[in-house]
Amino acid sequence: MSAPPGPLRLGTLTLDPERGLLLDAAGVPVALRPQAWRLLHTLARAPGRLHSKHELLDAVWPGLVVTEDSLVQAIGDIRQALGPSGRDILRTLPRRGYMLVPEALADPGPADLPEAPSPADAPSLGDRLRRQAAQRFTGREPELHALLPAVARALPPQPLFFVHGPGGIGKSSLLEQLRLLAEPDVEVLWVNGAELLPTPQGVVEGLGAALGLRDWSASLESLAARWSVRGRGVLLLDTFEALDPVQGWMRDTLLPALPAQVSVVLAGRRAPDSRWSAHPLWASAMHPVALGMLGSEDCARLAQAHGAPPALCPALALRARGLPLAAVLLATEARHTGALPDNLSETLVQALTRRCLEQAPTPTHREALLACALARRATRDLLAHLFGPDPAEPLFDWLASQGYVSASRDGLRLHDLMRDAVLDDTSWCDRDRFRTLRREVASHLAQRLGPGRGAWETVEDFLFSLRRSPRMKRVFDFTSLASIQAGIAQSSEHGAVRQLAARLMPPGERQHMERWIDHPATDVLVARNEDGEGHGAFLILRPEKLHPAEI
Repeated sequence: MSAPPGPLRLGTLTLDPERGLLLDAAGVPVALRPQAWRLLHTLARAPGRLHSKHELLDAVWPGLVVTEDSLVQAIGDIRQALGPSGRDILRTLPRRGYMLVPEALADPGPADLPEAPSPADAPSLGDRLRRQAAQRFTGREPELHALLPAVARALPPQPLFFVHGPGGIGKSSLLEQLRLLAEPDVEVLWVNGAELLPTPQGVVEGLGAALGLRDWSASLESLAARWSVRGRGVLLLDTFEALDPVQGWMRDTLLPALPAQVSVVLAGRRAPDSRWSAHPLWASAMHPVALGMLGSEDCARLAQAHGAPPALCPALALRARGLPLAAVLLATEARHTGALPDNLSETLVQALTRRCLEQAPTPTHREALLACALARRATRDLLAHLFGPDPAEPLFDWLASQGYVSASRDGLRLHDLMRDAVLDDTSWCDRDRFRTLRREVASHLAQRLGPGRGAWETVEDFLFSLRRSPRMKRVFDFTSLASIQAGIAQSSEHGAVRQLAARLMPPGERQHMERWIDHPATDVLVARNEDGEGHGAFLILRPEKLHPAEI
């Protein structure tokens, strides 16, 4: 059976058998899974000829026992790629087989056409949804470029790829896109680690089931033997953190036992530790790929792809702060309401906090995460004040390792949207706990208030911890924190402070201010806007400067 003399026109697409590509009208390759590509290539070697189902099964899955469902799925993939004319180009002849009819061939005649499409040939709902999801995929060009060798025909020099990032960052979407970009003749096996029993036999049986082995026959040897006859293969293992109890066995026993033509992509929340990076086998055979937050433009495009009104997408991207999950959830709300919500909905809060809180191993870790949300910057001193000096160091290290937390020299900062979600969830579900911890955080920061270097940063920390206090909201505009600075007030400025207090403070509170504003034990900080104009004031009382009778 000879190959066609040249490219075949298939509706709006062009099949180039020599180059092994299916191209759209712009010359861009169209992604097909390996089995679907092998099936299309087989049909294209004899266009216009009837191919029986048994013939196609033997050609596409040689030496394997598969059902006609696999053939039907591959047919559906091809028709989905071909678009509206897919059924006219790839035709079903009931109880006989299939025929590829490019535009260059004459119509084979009505006698060979089915009266109606066979329901069994229709692509599954999952196939259609996966293709729609691929069309919505946005950004991640550097990460995809780094991962493409994993799904290429040629074996990559580093056969293990380790994708890591926090929940909601888009690991599963990236793996789905990678699967669609696999080169022809590369078979991709997708497995969700959360669906496997975290024992050696549970993992073997799960992988064996994906390869068509029966549970009773699944062993490490049969797994390797079955995979060795399938040619170039890729294992995409998602939710790798679910397999922590057997991670050592997988690293030392399972992965080294896989056939040499198999490459592996692991995707989990945590970066590979020294047990991987210093391993005698994997130290030079592993390529870590970290997923960070999306850029604002990619985040806006992702929101628009999920149905958000285009005019709202830039603001939505700012609100999502680069977190793909947040962009998708906010886009869903914006699509339904036509507006960007002022407050996070309960559904969004639950979705975001689940990603955070489910990673906390103990209630103390959850408390530390809440403290990190309350504080503008969580320091070791703050954690020592809240939990004691001994737990503070491991809690700080655990927080710093979370994907939603950025670490810098001055402390830890939680992703803004995750911060809001954690605080909303706690204030709804456990208001007493929320208030108690907020007071403790504010108390620690109040003790650090004072003049000198870094005085305004400390004031910012203190005010930030109180921004959810209804009483403080009444007298302070917390949205202005980013645009003001503060310094010690001159005595000549005290009059302006009094005028501000007369306008904003209740009489009872104003009396306390009048008592202490000129006292030698009081430092008066004045907040100024970018033009140097007074914007607010803070009185800091120094107990050590008070006379004993005043205490």
